[in-house]
Amino acid sequence: MNKQKRPVVQRSRHIEDLHHLRLMSLFQEQVREWGYKGAAVVLGIDRRTVVSSAKSGQLTNRVREKLERALQYGVGSAAAEQRERNDKQEERLDMIEGRVKDLREHLPSGLKRLKMSLDGVRKYYGVQRRLIEQRLLVLEASRWGYGDRSRCRR
Repeated sequence: MNKQKRPVVQRSRHIEDLHHLRLMSLFQEQVREWGYKGAAVVLGIDRRTVVSSAKSGQLTNRVREKLERALQYGVGSAAAEQRERNDKQEERLDMIEGRVKDLREHLPSGLKRLKMSLDGVRKYYGVQRRLIEQRLLVLEASRWGYGDRSRCRR
């Protein structure tokens, strides 16, 4: 087993470059779309800071911080999409809770009607069962030669 004191993979400069390019692209897009003044308002920073970063091609710490926040919380970000999904789920949950509340209010009377209906069905089938049993007794009696049906009735 080879024990290494230093990690094999060092921190990648390419990832930092990619993040910088993403921030720079977002910054340039804001300046193109809104102009210096509009981009400053959107990002919540001074117009002179926007102008300075745009002309130098370098992002100040303040601009970088605001752009990172925009990426994190802005439209299309993973956080914004998750918030949207959470809001939709919360709406569905509220709707389901409302339906459950309605069911609770209507359930006792509905259960009572269902129980009464079930009791009626049980009673009806009980009567039908007794009639069938009586008919079977009569048929069995006639099959075995007991002609007097009056004795077979209950």
